[in-house]
Amino acid sequence: MKKRIISLLMVLLMLTSLLPTAVWAEGEAPEQTAAAVMDDGGAEQEPAAPETPETPVEPEQPAEPEQSTEPKAAAEPEADAEPEDNGIALYSTASGQCGNNLTWTLNGGVLTISGTGAMWDRDNEWYGFCGVLDQADEVTSVVAESGVTSIAYEAFNRLENMTSVTIPKTVTSIGCDAFLVGCDALTTINYAGTTSQWKKISSTLSLPLATKVVCSNGTVTPALSGKCGKNVSYSISDDGVLTISGTGAMNNFTYERDISDCPWHGVRYALKKIVVEDGVTSIGSCAFSFDVHVTDVTLPSSLKTIGRNAFLDCHGLTSVVIPEGVTSIGAYAFEQCSAIKTITVPASTTELGNHAFDTGEYYDGSYHTQLTDIYYGGSMGQWYDAGGGNAAPMVVTIHYNGATGNIIDSGTCGDNAFWKLDKDYTLTISGTGAMWDYPTSEDDSWWTDWNLPWKYCYDMIQRVVVEEGVTYLGEESLSSLRNATSLSLPNSLTTIGQAALYAIGVSSLVIPDKVVSIGDFAFNGCANLQTITLPAGLRKIGHCFIECSNLKTINFKGTMKQWLACGGGESTFPAQTQVVCASGTLNLDGTCGDDLTWTLDNSGKLTISGTGAMYDYDCDYESYSFTSPWAKYRSMIRSVEIGSGVTSIGSYAFVDTNITSLTIPDSVKTIGRGSFSNNRYLVNLTFSSGLKHIESMAFAGSHLSTVVIPDDVTSIGEGAFSYCVRGDYINGEWVPSGLTSITIPVSVISIGKDMLKTYDEYDLLANVNFGGTQDQWNAIGGKDAGVPDTAKLNCVKVVASGKCGTGVKWSLASNGVLTITGTGKGIMKDYAEGSTKPWESNGDIKQIIICEGITHIGDHAFANSPATRVSLPESLTSIGTRAFAGAAITAMTIPGSVTTIGVEVFWGCSELTSLTICDGVTAIESAFGKCTGLTDLVFPDSLKEIDQEAFRYCSGLNSISLGTGLTTIGRMAFDGCDPTAVDYRGTQKEWNSIAIGNKNDCLSRVTCIKLGVIVTDGDTPDVTDVASLYDHLTGQADTAYTPRQELSADVNRDGTLDVYDLQLLYEAVAQGTEL
Repeated sequence: MKKRIISLLMVLLMLTSLLPTAVWAEGEAPEQTAAAVMDDGGAEQEPAAPETPETPVEPEQPAEPEQSTEPKAAAEPEADAEPEDNGIALYSTASGQCGNNLTWTLNGGVLTISGTGAMWDRDNEWYGFCGVLDQADEVTSVVAESGVTSIAYEAFNRLENMTSVTIPKTVTSIGCDAFLVGCDALTTINYAGTTSQWKKISSTLSLPLATKVVCSNGTVTPALSGKCGKNVSYSISDDGVLTISGTGAMNNFTYERDISDCPWHGVRYALKKIVVEDGVTSIGSCAFSFDVHVTDVTLPSSLKTIGRNAFLDCHGLTSVVIPEGVTSIGAYAFEQCSAIKTITVPASTTELGNHAFDTGEYYDGSYHTQLTDIYYGGSMGQWYDAGGGNAAPMVVTIHYNGATGNIIDSGTCGDNAFWKLDKDYTLTISGTGAMWDYPTSEDDSWWTDWNLPWKYCYDMIQRVVVEEGVTYLGEESLSSLRNATSLSLPNSLTTIGQAALYAIGVSSLVIPDKVVSIGDFAFNGCANLQTITLPAGLRKIGHCFIECSNLKTINFKGTMKQWLACGGGESTFPAQTQVVCASGTLNLDGTCGDDLTWTLDNSGKLTISGTGAMYDYDCDYESYSFTSPWAKYRSMIRSVEIGSGVTSIGSYAFVDTNITSLTIPDSVKTIGRGSFSNNRYLVNLTFSSGLKHIESMAFAGSHLSTVVIPDDVTSIGEGAFSYCVRGDYINGEWVPSGLTSITIPVSVISIGKDMLKTYDEYDLLANVNFGGTQDQWNAIGGKDAGVPDTAKLNCVKVVASGKCGTGVKWSLASNGVLTITGTGKGIMKDYAEGSTKPWESNGDIKQIIICEGITHIGDHAFANSPATRVSLPESLTSIGTRAFAGAAITAMTIPGSVTTIGVEVFWGCSELTSLTICDGVTAIESAFGKCTGLTDLVFPDSLKEIDQEAFRYCSGLNSISLGTGLTTIGRMAFDGCDPTAVDYRGTQKEWNSIAIGNKNDCLSRVTCIKLGVIVTDGDTPDVTDVASLYDHLTGQADTAYTPRQELSADVNRDGTLDVYDLQLLYEAVAQGTEL
């Protein structure tokens, strides 16, 4: 017994010895009679002046601890005193470090913090005393001695028996979570400073409701009621229920760096429940931010708006029901409410702020949220129109139209058809009959106007099941479901509408046997599709496989004939796709020019054979139809071979085929308008040297990557290589590819508008290489060619330049190309014979380009020039005397705008081997004497006069073809010529009417047209010729007429073969009269 009494007395002595320093370590204990009781908003009361206290005894300073940045483990506590038989146990004692210069001791239930400076915090991986104390439940009071400057985050969490804390005036900051949890027993904080100082250091702090703070000049207690809006009040009960009452709107509050102007901010961690009573219409911004222990919220039917960050970081909430009538929920309203699992949102909500329901948090390198379902009372469209797409995480399931359980949304999609979408993102179409069409518009509002009920979650749908009874897939009804990898179609299905399955993500498809019609674009963009099986009963299939880049096989259950009959041959499947029919082969042929034929074999090879020009064909892009004889089989065409006798390729001849490479032979001079447009798989193109003209849209929409135009080309038409870009979906992203480089020779003197235009977002063209100068490029139309700003234009350098007429300039490039450009009247100056031209002293000239705008070439301008090539513009109207006399040019085309070819213009051009005189030229003076290299001459029908000595001494001539417009041939015009053939395209009678001068002996061998003698060899027509013309006019002829046969058959000489010619021919043969 005696030992027990002594032990108790020792404990009491220890406690009393601590009192002088434990309560007011700085000797500033106020007189309690002067203390003022204050709420959080009360005015500070000045206390009565205290009597001067005795100088307190300075407490013994602890030994300076070693510097450290890491917290140390608590010292091993002394062994608890062994209790005597009466069961009374002594308090534990322990000590340790809690800052670089701070230590703590636990003795008799009192936790004392000593030293100088700041406590460690999370940055030092120190999380409060509960983490280092095995005896946390023994702590009844905490004393921070003078010298401590900060109290860390979470410092006193879970000291559940702590009733008082003493804080010196040296403390300048207290972590906002210092009393976050497990401090409900705390009733008193003794602070050595004033109430003003306390408010400054505790602005981020949250304390238990019953805690009062005793300062040197008063007491601070939490304000548990007050105003929070003009007509709105709040009150807090002892058990932590915050009630908002009144009418109208709450105030908006701010929250920044744990500081808020919200009146219950100082007790926010003590709140357990929030009740907003009826009459309140809005919850202010940040009103309940970081009320982390609130587990229940009651919201009234009067509520209209919930402000920004209103419930930010309310970690205790597990579910929220927003009442009907709320129209707006602000951004981040429920952000990081990490325990919420479900949220109910009414249809009345039409405005959802960004991340309003972003309840999750990022840690361990990924996003975590417990929110699984949001139940929205409105439609999917209303949700996304309100901003729902950015309001909730993608991993959360949104239920629409009040749907619950496994169903996300449902509705009608036909007069008797219905749809539902479940949580597994399976879209099910059920019912009977047809689905509705859901077409999109062509304007910018297409998405807004699109009334597809599931459009907002098209990228989330994984599977599609169309149940038995449905007969029609509506237009665009299942389009863009790129993530849908499974599609089940019913046997009842008969029709698939336009773009119905556009870009769906399946890899294989089996179309049911009852399907008879598949609309345009039905499978376009199905980048994953590899095989498709189509029924034999299919009667119509549209252009529906564009951009199905991985489609390998089309299995058609019918014959090849049936496949072509239903439109399969033009269904735009990719180049690599094999069409497998039940039976039959591909073997087609026909004519495509007067002397040209075509064949298409089973390998997909289209061969053009014969001589001459192809026919031109028409196109209708509106209906995407073309008139070429193989247009209906164009998807079956995998290669094109153009024979060496073909001279021109007809307009729209090979649109939208599946060719991947193409070679143009030397014989082709012109590639017609749109002839190879939309060949989306054409990547390799080889031109040969004979090409002169590439007409507008010739290769538009192809997939060419590099183009090199040959040197002899003189014109490239409008849009000829426009939109040469294609693409494919790779890993869900559209990756474009196409034209990156084009080389254009200096021979080109005309470039059409937008020749290289492409889509703004797909400017792949990097280099345009032009063989001339920048001035030439601009002069030929290059500045309007549609070259993107991102492309580099590479031109040759100008070595010399100057003027050669009023408004006319010349420039000589480093590659020897002389360019003449002009504005205004475009008249070059005339030069005296033998004079030196300004460009002649600047190096050899290899080519001369006269640009559009020049109307007159001066006398002697290019006489004796070493240039071998000359290009003349359509604007040219006259060429001066001896302008090119003695020049080294090898080929020349005279435009029809030059009506008269003047005196000795090309005299002595012995290297000239090719001469083209265009229709429109009416007179030739003594222009071509001694052009000994000329071999064949064809004169246009517009030519009326060939003046004296025009072709004198052209000794190399082999043939001459004279037109029907001739009226005069001057003396010695063909003197010294000895052609083997002279042809006149008129009759003998017409030939006899021409005035022909002397010394034109070779013309005596002329051969004239015999009217009506088409296929026979006689001098007069017979019934065989009549029958031939009849077959020709009625389309029964086996072969087309030659140009000479055409002239013979045109018996009334009106330039057209028709029934009138047949009637006149029949009468002449029947009556034996002369035509």
